[in-house]
Amino acid sequence: MPSFTVTVSRLLYGTIIVVSFFTPLVLVAARSVNRTIDDQNGDSVTGTQPDFWPGPGVDPNSTWIQGIDCVHCSMLPHKVVDVSQTFDGTWHDSTYHPGNPDRGLTASFTGTAVYVFFLIPNFVQYTTTFTNLSFTIDGTYMNQFVHNPDSTSTILYQVPVFTATSLSNTAHTIEIRASGPTASILLFDYMAYTVEEADPPTTSASAAPLSSSLPPASPAPIQPQPTAGGTTTPQGGKHAISLGAIIGGVVGGVAFLALLGLLLCWLRKRRRRTWTLAKRGRRQDASKVAAGTLARLEKKRTREAARRVSSAHFLSRLLGETSLPMPPPAAVGGRGVLPQDGLPTVREAIDAFDSPAARGDSVVEHRSQRSSSCPSSIPDASSSAYTPSTQTGVSTLRAQVAQLQGEVERLRDAEREMHALFVEPPPRYEE
Repeated sequence: MPSFTVTVSRLLYGTIIVVSFFTPLVLVAARSVNRTIDDQNGDSVTGTQPDFWPGPGVDPNSTWIQGIDCVHCSMLPHKVVDVSQTFDGTWHDSTYHPGNPDRGLTASFTGTAVYVFFLIPNFVQYTTTFTNLSFTIDGTYMNQFVHNPDSTSTILYQVPVFTATSLSNTAHTIEIRASGPTASILLFDYMAYTVEEADPPTTSASAAPLSSSLPPASPAPIQPQPTAGGTTTPQGGKHAISLGAIIGGVVGGVAFLALLGLLLCWLRKRRRRTWTLAKRGRRQDASKVAAGTLARLEKKRTREAARRVSSAHFLSRLLGETSLPMPPPAAVGGRGVLPQDGLPTVREAIDAFDSPAARGDSVVEHRSQRSSSCPSSIPDASSSAYTPSTQTGVSTLRAQVAQLQGEVERLRDAEREMHALFVEPPPRYEE
């Protein structure tokens, strides 16, 4: 039992080590990483900057301006805009006017999700603060964001104006556009996207949730506005579902359950085999004990039968009434034979003693011997020579014969009992 416990403990320990070793590998192979695309610094890994259009060559009066460097803008830094609440302290500023070319920006990324963050102003004197933006990914229209400013001077920072998840982990191009019959302000801060890396570099960002790796957005709520297609813009960004983490967790869990199932099957099979061997050993022990017991009983019964047959033969000779035939050992067959002593079976001894021929021959022989040894003239019962002593001898002889017959009956009963014991089959044991 101790060895079995040690074996099980070692097997469980090995299973835990194997699962602990393979599960991190699976998770690392599908690691999710969040990256940013800043308006000024570009992609945090590749350095690629977004493309703002139209350029000065297309519309000299409506160009994009770096907000932190603007000195004649209505959205002045440190006066109107709180620079500390912007991402990396920068943002790009532009305004679309109807009749002019559409205004917007384009950025490229490779990943499964993308998030776009803007500054959303409300009332600013002598400034257009209405915001109307449309979003397209890989040439497919995705959604629209519309914000009608209120009368407050509150500016909302790092507002998630667009979120797209469940994208394929391939290269994508996102386009943000302001157009239509109404003027719109564009205050672009940054983008964030999630990429699944097979072999992530050691310098890349961790796979923490987006909310923990990006600056907090403004607590002021943004009410969703209906778009042209009848849909509404989501109020806030949703965290990207880490597909790699899900796959890794599922694979690791399945591997652990498979190893646990194999362990349980092995333990069950080992227990069944141990029980079978123990049961077989008990059967063999019982068979040995039964065989030894039967051998001792047979030996004991054989000795008892020999003793009783010898006693019967001795009594028959002692009384002189009959002479039991003693067949040779080769002539006696079957169970109960005593070849080592040269004695007949109990049945043969009793049949020989009790047979009429034996009794007749013995009586004739006895009478012949008495006739030869006695005078020729034997008085009958009516003569005076028939004395009481003669009657006493006859009575004694009759008593001895009756006693001998009782002994014969007892021997017959013993022989029947012994015969029943010998012919009874040995006990059988179920498999």
